[in-house]
Amino acid sequence: MLRVAIPSRDEKGLESSIEDHFGRSNYFTIVDIVNGEIVRVTVLVNPFKEHRYGDIPQFLKSHDVDVVLAKRMGLRAQDFFKKLGIKVELGFEGLVGEVVREYLSRLNQGI
Repeated sequence: MLRVAIPSRDEKGLESSIEDHFGRSNYFTIVDIVNGEIVRVTVLVNPFKEHRYGDIPQFLKSHDVDVVLAKRMGLRAQDFFKKLGIKVELGFEGLVGEVVREYLSRLNQGI
């Protein structure tokens, strides 16, 4: 299983828009993927809108996240995720469901 986290503007799951500013996201949509298929979607409230360095990476690690997909993210945050063994992929925009499908397509193409 692969668990992916996406910063989200609302609680609509796959229909939510990705949040532009990772650290100020209201929610994180967690998507569980098995054999290239979405098997579960969970929406978590971001408890760290006013956060200290490392709060959000540690929060997502506590939820067993493997990959974070975002539009952009600061270098310090990227480094913290890397130290926790969480992969960060940037440059995504649109609805969460579209972002996940784009990521899965990239994986299938070996990008």
